[in-house]
Amino acid sequence: SVAAPMFQKYGLRTTQYVLPGMVKDSGYLSIEQMKALQKSGHEVACHSMDHPDLTSLENSDLEYQLATCKTQLATILGKPVDDFASPYGHTNPNVISVIKKNYKTHRNTNGDITNGVNEFDVNIASKFNAYDIIGVTVRRDTPVSQLKEAVDYAIAHNGWLVITYHQVDEGPSQFGLDN
Repeated sequence: SVAAPMFQKYGLRTTQYVLPGMVKDSGYLSIEQMKALQKSGHEVACHSMDHPDLTSLENSDLEYQLATCKTQLATILGKPVDDFASPYGHTNPNVISVIKKNYKTHRNTNGDITNGVNEFDVNIASKFNAYDIIGVTVRRDTPVSQLKEAVDYAIAHNGWLVITYHQVDEGPSQFGLDN
């Protein structure tokens, strides 16, 4: 209700990593909203069933979170789902191996532009790893100048910048952004 109109207004296409297990929660995206995002040109991808720290799970629970998310979301959207982002950005070698079994890509949250920008904040072709796509999380207090520096670095190094807005709302969250 807040972010989608902004995307439309500025002609932005996004990837929304969603939790199919939360569709009945009134504070979360509904099935209809997921379909509307997809219909308007946005990618809808997996973020697990209900947002656990994947590194703390037993293998059967890990498989459930990743495989069930993929199949349920594909059923909702009527098309395959190939991309994943781990809750909290937490991974370990076991989690990555299960992600590789289920998905074609994985986006992390490892980029940190608060102390300047370097090759660990931007995806560079020579170092690109589809299962370690670097994402920079924007917080309420992230200055535009830092984002500009990251964009300039990506352009100068023929890179790819992934900017993550965790939520767009008017609430107090450090990850929220006002519209």
